[in-house]
Amino acid sequence: MSKGSLIIAGGAIRDSALVIFAEFVRLAGGSNRRFAVLPCATARPEAGLADFTAFMSALGVAANQISLLEVSPTVEGWQSGASDPAVLDLAQAADGIWMLGGNQNNIIKSLINADGSDSPLAALMRQRLAAGAVIGGTSAGAAVMSRLMIGGGTSYGALALPRGQAEADTEVSDALFVTPGLGFFPAGMVDQHFDARARLGRLLEAALVEGGGCLPAFGVAEDTAMVWNAEANTVTAIGRGGVYVLEVQHALCDQVAGVRRIRNTRLHYLTRGDSFNIDNGTCVFSGKQRLSVADTQFTVVGPEASGCFSAYGQLADFISNYLLDNDPAGLFVDPADGSRYVRSYLWGQAGADSSTPDCRVGWELRFSRAENSTELWHGGVYGFRNVGVSLIPASLQIKTLE
Repeated sequence: MSKGSLIIAGGAIRDSALVIFAEFVRLAGGSNRRFAVLPCATARPEAGLADFTAFMSALGVAANQISLLEVSPTVEGWQSGASDPAVLDLAQAADGIWMLGGNQNNIIKSLINADGSDSPLAALMRQRLAAGAVIGGTSAGAAVMSRLMIGGGTSYGALALPRGQAEADTEVSDALFVTPGLGFFPAGMVDQHFDARARLGRLLEAALVEGGGCLPAFGVAEDTAMVWNAEANTVTAIGRGGVYVLEVQHALCDQVAGVRRIRNTRLHYLTRGDSFNIDNGTCVFSGKQRLSVADTQFTVVGPEASGCFSAYGQLADFISNYLLDNDPAGLFVDPADGSRYVRSYLWGQAGADSSTPDCRVGWELRFSRAENSTELWHGGVYGFRNVGVSLIPASLQIKTLE
């Protein structure tokens, strides 16, 4: 059983950098401890080290307390760094190890052997985590934390296209590619840049299929981190955005006209200070008050979102304002179960051989509230629990008016 902690950051750390790195330093034992930077995801390791050192300096960590682990599949002379005794000595001495962003597939290439076994450095990092050290990472450094790692793909590509069999040219190529990660975080799959790159669909599909649907999945927004406490088995949100917790254990999956349909999943949203207990599935909202229907601020009828011109385009804002802080009388009603919902859309384009090439094939994303279990909490920022998520197959015919 690990005694350490993980800091899993969603990428694009800016306004919250000092908050996130202050927690990294605290969990490592303070500013007098030693730290190491693992740069193998990035093509610019020196620049990444300089940025990290500047943030740590502002927190009282001297530059001579920070070491660069010379490990990379792309930097000449660093390809075998994960077995270099000098690198291992630096990692052994570190109470905090930080993985830079870039391409998560390069981290796996560097730390995991071709037969799937740990390199000496990966084994050592596992030992240090178990002994109480903190391991952190942003963007690619966050993606590798879970047992299964999303190595690329978009939400539409994950749902509509065959799986990628190898890493693509870019991390945002369409086909979903899932591959073994480092497994430091055993409690479910992790995705990052979650709101900015609209990754709900790809995380849901990956967690249900490759992940087997038996564990929750976690989406971390940019400029945000989730902190995993190994002994308590809890995750806590810090930073400017939020952490989405997607519970898929009771999902219902089938096909309609050959297109995948997913129902009965649950979504929670944590913002700064909020936590989720992985063992019992409970949320604790810190410094917030639960809002009732009587407290609703909006009276928007039939809210829908369809793209970059939509109001409250971020997923959490759309759900919080239009589903949970809105008059329920104006929401859509599901005739099957009476639940009230709002909807958004995920569209792709029919194949080139389609008889209707302007037909968009995709999904209605339905977000619903249950009278007795869905909750909205507010304390400067929103948090919520038990929002229903369903992906309903749909099609759209586009015709330009002349």
